[in-house]
Amino acid sequence: MARAPFRNLGALSILLTLVTVVTKLLGFIREILVSAWFGASYQTDAFYLVFSILLVAMGSAAAQLPRIFVPEYQRRQLAEVQGEEEQSSSAYLGASILIYLPAALLLTIGFGLFTDPLISWVAPKLPTETHLLSVQLMHAMLPIIPCTAIIAVLSSLAHARGHLILVQIATPLLNIGGVIGLLLLGRSKGVESLALGLSVGSILQCLTVAIYPFRERLLPKLRPEAVETVLKGSGVLLLLWLLNYSGGFLMVLSERYFATGLPPGHLSCMGYAIRLASLPNQVLFGGLLVVLLPALSSKAVHQDREELERLTLRALKMLLLLVLPVLAGMALLANPLVQVTFGRGAFGSDAAQLTGLLLIAYVPSLITEVIRLVIATVFFANSRPGPAIAYGLIRVTTVNLAYALTWEEHGALGMAVCLSAIDMLGAGLFLTMAHQMLGLRFSSLLPFFTRLLPASLMALLGAQLGFSSAQWLLEGDSNLILSLQLLLATLSGGGAFYWAARLSGLKELDELIETIKSMLRRRLRHKQTSAGKDQNS
Repeated sequence: MARAPFRNLGALSILLTLVTVVTKLLGFIREILVSAWFGASYQTDAFYLVFSILLVAMGSAAAQLPRIFVPEYQRRQLAEVQGEEEQSSSAYLGASILIYLPAALLLTIGFGLFTDPLISWVAPKLPTETHLLSVQLMHAMLPIIPCTAIIAVLSSLAHARGHLILVQIATPLLNIGGVIGLLLLGRSKGVESLALGLSVGSILQCLTVAIYPFRERLLPKLRPEAVETVLKGSGVLLLLWLLNYSGGFLMVLSERYFATGLPPGHLSCMGYAIRLASLPNQVLFGGLLVVLLPALSSKAVHQDREELERLTLRALKMLLLLVLPVLAGMALLANPLVQVTFGRGAFGSDAAQLTGLLLIAYVPSLITEVIRLVIATVFFANSRPGPAIAYGLIRVTTVNLAYALTWEEHGALGMAVCLSAIDMLGAGLFLTMAHQMLGLRFSSLLPFFTRLLPASLMALLGAQLGFSSAQWLLEGDSNLILSLQLLLATLSGGGAFYWAARLSGLKELDELIETIKSMLRRRLRHKQTSAGKDQNS
């Protein structure tokens, strides 16, 4: 098994992060258009309910597939290299397609035939108008299910072999379809135009990813032992889908069950807040975690425990280094940030105020998400998904209990606060589980935090001073003025963080900067070499 694809992890993760930035930027444009045209209304409630069931839940299922398949693919590739087995990967690919594609088609047919009772079961408190629109949107987005299954199966193969670029480049197509659908049909078909556009984008993404096995000349084979192995992994996959490290599909269902009993528009505000607040995490995770799982799995397969621990700690530190100050700054400037992002068209002041408060409440949960994702990835890389499933069960149980006690009296804000409080406590539990079960040592995180927290506080102080100065220099409340004020606050906060990090000896920041410089130098040398070859020819 070739190990070269996992050598330049820093540079590769930065490159994939750039692809993720494009994807999330398109999704951000989609959110802005939806909030401006439809505000926080029954239409957006219906869309985000269906969006949760199909894209979020099916996407969650697809995300679990590599966590089961990548270690298995790498074991089979190692056996092929050592001459123990022939075409073992092709057999595993064939068995995966044979099982998951028909299952996805059956699920699509089932969702199509029983859409009405499904919506009633997930959201029994939904108003009639919202319920009817949800059924209509569900039918429009059904093609996403089989497309997601095919993408997940082929992506697992590509990730295991270290070929990540083609798969990741296809991801923006989903949001491109959604944005184009809104722009072309938004005025005539309303929010249904977004559903149709996302379906078309998902089909295009699926067709693009389907090129991979043909390009690699890896045709699927069928072997009974491979089918049996995939079926065994499918049981674990089902548990991961229902109860992964975050609570899985059960968490999605429970949140929607309680949120749809809130006043119209509150479900949409929760969605706007969590998607805006989670943008930094999604961008960073989209780059690093894509390469982290196969890299950690490769170390686990080769029983390189020291390198496994080093990569885990490095991932935790690099993500926290970027996420903690950014999310803290977003919480500090939540109201102007929400106003600039969504404060136009049909999005009213009450919705903007609630979204801002929810953004602040979600920030602690999103900071701890770094720990949950990285530690869960380590368990998956070691082919031990059980602890992640157990943690997901604990999380969904405690959160549901908290929701049941708070949603009616304290509404959406109470639900968000409960979620963050439980996640802060759960992060310590998950680290303890990793230490006891995998022998990982996290003692170096304590001095890292003693350097990171003061630097983050200085960043907040700098951002607040920058925003206050910008308000004094640039008077007005238009979105353009607010954007300039936020830009000055960002520059001021970033400068303060860099200065404080250097003073506190935060060497991880220097390592990150050096990784970026090294990648740029390699790209420049590659271009110069290519130009020299062209001139010689």
